[in-house]
Amino acid sequence: MARGKLGWAAWVAGWSFKLGFAAVALLLPLSGVWIASSLAAHHDGPLWASLVAGALCFPVLPLAWDLVAGWRRSRAGAPRPRVLTGFDRLLLRTLAVNVVFVGGLLAVFPASTYEALSTRGDWMLRGSQASWANSTRSTLFGVAERMQWLHEATHENAYEDLIDPSLTQTKDGTAPEAGRTLDRTTPSTPAVSPDDLLRADGWPFAPTLHPLVASMPSEAETSIESVARYIVDNEADPVQRVKALHDYVASRVAYDVPALEADRFPPQDAAAVFSRGTAVCAGYAALLAALGDAAGIEIVVVVGDARDSDGLFDGRGHAWNAINIDGKWFLVDATWDAGHVSGSGFVEDYDAGYFMTPPEVFVASHMPDDPKWQLLPAALSHGDFLRQPHLRPSFAALGLELVEPRRARHDVRQGDQLTLNFTNPNGFALSGSVRSTDDGDSSHRRCKTNQERTTMVCTFDDPGRRLIALFGPEGAFLGQIYVDVQ
Repeated sequence: MARGKLGWAAWVAGWSFKLGFAAVALLLPLSGVWIASSLAAHHDGPLWASLVAGALCFPVLPLAWDLVAGWRRSRAGAPRPRVLTGFDRLLLRTLAVNVVFVGGLLAVFPASTYEALSTRGDWMLRGSQASWANSTRSTLFGVAERMQWLHEATHENAYEDLIDPSLTQTKDGTAPEAGRTLDRTTPSTPAVSPDDLLRADGWPFAPTLHPLVASMPSEAETSIESVARYIVDNEADPVQRVKALHDYVASRVAYDVPALEADRFPPQDAAAVFSRGTAVCAGYAALLAALGDAAGIEIVVVVGDARDSDGLFDGRGHAWNAINIDGKWFLVDATWDAGHVSGSGFVEDYDAGYFMTPPEVFVASHMPDDPKWQLLPAALSHGDFLRQPHLRPSFAALGLELVEPRRARHDVRQGDQLTLNFTNPNGFALSGSVRSTDDGDSSHRRCKTNQERTTMVCTFDDPGRRLIALFGPEGAFLGQIYVDVQ
């Protein structure tokens, strides 16, 4: 009786192992097709190629391998009986072929696999919002989220090593508490122009330099300490004092484009940046932190990832700041408020859009390595960060909110339409146009906006990757959404 129980236990264990092994061997080809097709969708490649590759990996190549092996055995003459069954051999060959296939994909596309799965991993659902599609989408993106290690292993923040680690730590080590969040209540009196929404005590601030910075005497700019002392002595308001520090960095430091292009960075410590007057983001952030220290204001450096200027994630690292004002923390990016890179040069173009920006607006373009510096009640996952539309701070500053769609990229068929719905409490002018992502193609088609300026309908006549460019009053660019037209 005991032997019988052990025999049954061994039989069950053996078949459990075999079934588990079979599940892995069959899931691996599906994973390979998913990765390959998501990469194709992400890079505008041919989807058919990934499907053909999947068919080769299972069952074509494993079966061909087994047939060739059988033919060779028959030619050898009177071969010994095979130890493995045909089913076992097929599983092992399928596993071997697909380990090479999936491993090859990860080796060739290590930097973009996670991004492709997180943004285009649901391409086969074609934007369906049926309950089964949403459940499938949630599962696919959940699996993609578990592959974030691939992103972390292949994306190094080039600026992290340029920053003194002590600048990234708070003084008391406690979790930061966010300052004022964005108020989305309907105004009792709608604003007539965007300027009516600008404030002096909070975001959105007017894009004008603080008077102390605009007219600072040369003798006050002899050192970091002298600048901080001048601002502290002449500005009592805590918010305006911090704005003056931010404005000083944004207006006195030019972005070091040659260093960026050469990927070789001179020292980015505060003293070097103050003396040189040029820096990359690490230097901007370090100088602002040093000015804060000299002024008795706690300012830390935050490192993480940021979206590229085209609204798509390119994996490049970034650095910015968080500022403590009366126990509440606010997010600041003096680099992006200083201007922008154009070709091989830097264009000074001061703004205050990234000064004390509400966390829910800031996270549209900045993803800190440490989730606590999102300053959100519930941290946004890295996948959700990649999938969200890239809207500029000016979009939220106008009181606008994109209700739907909530994705950075969408799939439509040629001739179909995509509808965008907004909240627009102030009734500001809002327009959009469908454009090609090809720099050489200047053609575009205007979207239709309803009278209330809360709905926009865009039609897609030509196949390929397109974008919907959004504009506000006086043609101000507000952001874009990408659309893949089949």
